[in-house]
Amino acid sequence: MLTLFQMIATALTLFGVSVAVGVSYGMYEKFKTPPAPKIHSPPIEIDFRLTFPSLNETIEFTNLADIVYVLDENGCSDTAIPNSNQCHYFRKKEDGTEVVVLTSDDMQYISVIYAGTDEYEDIMRDTKTDLVPFGPEGNSIEPEVFVHEGFNLQTFGEGLFDEVLAVVTKLHQRYPTYSFYTAGHSLGASNCLLAAAALQKYFPDVKITSISIGTPRIGDNTWKDYVNENQNLRIFRFVFKLDIFARIKGDSTYQHVGHTVQLNEEEAKAFYFHEGDKILGYKGVTEDWQEKSFYFPISGSFDHLAKNYISYLYEKSSVNSKIYYVNEFEYI
Repeated sequence: MLTLFQMIATALTLFGVSVAVGVSYGMYEKFKTPPAPKIHSPPIEIDFRLTFPSLNETIEFTNLADIVYVLDENGCSDTAIPNSNQCHYFRKKEDGTEVVVLTSDDMQYISVIYAGTDEYEDIMRDTKTDLVPFGPEGNSIEPEVFVHEGFNLQTFGEGLFDEVLAVVTKLHQRYPTYSFYTAGHSLGASNCLLAAAALQKYFPDVKITSISIGTPRIGDNTWKDYVNENQNLRIFRFVFKLDIFARIKGDSTYQHVGHTVQLNEEEAKAFYFHEGDKILGYKGVTEDWQEKSFYFPISGSFDHLAKNYISYLYEKSSVNSKIYYVNEFEYI
């Protein structure tokens, strides 16, 4: 009489299934087909340039870009500097340029923050619109990359960048795992972009983030390509409504770099490298984006104030980040 196992085996054999009869379970285990080897896919490399700064990061550096305005003769001892920051360097040049180097143990960063257009002499310097090689005069960082003369002089003139570089170098040696950031508003935003690109030249393996508000155009296509193609530079420029300084067109030679984050009344939108990319399916800013602020110059000038950016981030973005902050680019 067939056992139950033998009966099942016989039935399966009719369908072409070969089964060993009369073997123990342990023996059966030995003849089982071994599992297919696991295939390990190579890790997906994330493009640092396209990773969005968190809302906390943006608030942190927007606040610092505003605070640097009030620093004066007290410098690093100024009570305006948050308790969470340590100040390592402060300087105000005769031309009005202000820069402060701060670290944060809580957020683990080294930051270089610049003040913007706050005095008449700054505005006069902004009008120096000739293109010059990027970097200190006579010792350019990239002789074939051209930027706005006034902004370049503000950032590198009178040995300012050399002093900043020396301080940042020591801090990087002390805190090798800390992230690098630059930030600024208005003219300070231009300075912080130039400084970010310059620091990346001296720290090629360090990823550097620049978060700026109310940023004008500061260089030609050579500058745009130099910055946008750098895999270790993450540039996010925030524009509040009709901010006239961020939207000003001027000479068509000048180009925006990095990504544009437009803070509108109804929502916030992010535009991939400002102009978008049709092949990749990303939208750019609208064709009339530059001219819109000139339809309402008074509103455009008011929208440039740093306090408007800060209010938006606290009163809108922090309340509803899904609508009033960004974590992806606009698609076509």
